[in-house]
Amino acid sequence: MSRGDPPEPDGLPVLGNTLQYLRDPGGFYETCAEYGDVVRAQVGRDERYVVSHPDLVEQVLVSEDATYRTPDLLSERTVGLFGDGPRTAGVDRWRRLQNVVETTFTADRVAAYADTTVRHAETMAALWDDGETVPVDEAMRELTLDVLVDALFGADADHQQRRSELENGGDRGERVSERLGDSERIREAVHAFDEALEALSATPLVPNWVPTRTNRRYRQALSAFDDVVADLVARRHEERVEDRHDVLSVLLHTDDSDVDLDESAIRDQLVRLLVAGHETTAAALTFTAYALATHPGVADRLQAEVDAVLGTESATAADLPDLGYTERVVRESLRRYPPQYATVRRAAEETELAGYRVPPDATVVLPQWVVHNDPRWFTAPKTFRPERWATWDGPAFAYFPFGGGTRDYVGQRFAMQELTLVVATMAQQVSFEPASGDPLALAFGTTLRPRDGLDLVVRERVATPRN
Repeated sequence: MSRGDPPEPDGLPVLGNTLQYLRDPGGFYETCAEYGDVVRAQVGRDERYVVSHPDLVEQVLVSEDATYRTPDLLSERTVGLFGDGPRTAGVDRWRRLQNVVETTFTADRVAAYADTTVRHAETMAALWDDGETVPVDEAMRELTLDVLVDALFGADADHQQRRSELENGGDRGERVSERLGDSERIREAVHAFDEALEALSATPLVPNWVPTRTNRRYRQALSAFDDVVADLVARRHEERVEDRHDVLSVLLHTDDSDVDLDESAIRDQLVRLLVAGHETTAAALTFTAYALATHPGVADRLQAEVDAVLGTESATAADLPDLGYTERVVRESLRRYPPQYATVRRAAEETELAGYRVPPDATVVLPQWVVHNDPRWFTAPKTFRPERWATWDGPAFAYFPFGGGTRDYVGQRFAMQELTLVVATMAQQVSFEPASGDPLALAFGTTLRPRDGLDLVVRERVATPRN
């Protein structure tokens, strides 16, 4: 039996809760949770149902996932960017597409990316001088972009191969030299595209057809990215190389007759992976570095484990099972500062949550920021305590940093491997100290991030050889 409409936080006439949300999305979701586990709020013309109980999160993401579609306000504005999602492609085709993409993130394929991840992390750490103040947020964005571009496009493999060909001379030298710029073209396109997305997130209620500077920048960034991907796809067809293992090559050579993977569909999938795997991973590494700088006891224990497992050797995928505390540090960072701070669904039909009526087309928000920091599920939730994960047995969806259900982030295995290996490599090479005593201010944009960036002092350390 329906309980009617859920409680609503206080708002303004006509505007409802719009100003509260625009000023501070995280604080707005915290306020909603004070009214109950299901709360209705008005943001612009949008009716939002904020859900903050793990059982209800599981209901939306898993047991009744067909009732809830994926697009949120931002993805509806960026329909040209994200292309076919469950709403535009249909759930069946979307799941077939996801199945194809998931083949690029099997355990074996993900393990093959480990060496590239560690090499990039070691290169980053080697560039830092002892005592230098480093803009860690910027460094982590560059690092994760390098790793992801290599995994998706094989850009690093291209660079090494073409450099070798160039050094060996031959009549292909000029062409090879031009193609050495592929990696940089990809990175420039992604940077422009990231900036456009962040600008869109700052004006979430403006339709994409309005001729604003932000919307024009978005369309220009999308066009530039289209051009880069089209060139790469055409070149791969021309080269007919069969033994490459980057995501682009796997998608190009899929033989699934039930999935129409044309150039547009391939581009859509690559962009989805870039959006999900670049800024979010960079933010997670940034917050982890901050936590280590402000919790020296955690940093000491982490370094002790890394010295015992790795010594002076580079980390590999084979070391991951022995880096248990390192993984718990990562998990705690994702809990305390979830880069994906809210997961959004839209009701496809009238339904109920906790007995409350949810009308069709209503937006349902599942805020990780609230659920992950709820004292009902986590003792002293505002405290950074990695050891909690050794014994934690709370509800499954009290912790869902990557979303969940059939539409969670397909690169989750890749992301966790990257995070753990980079954190271990950083702990092996350096330690962090706060650059100031200022409290950490947060910004809730496309991802959760430090509002003013994050500067930390780097201290070089010498790893202890393992016994």
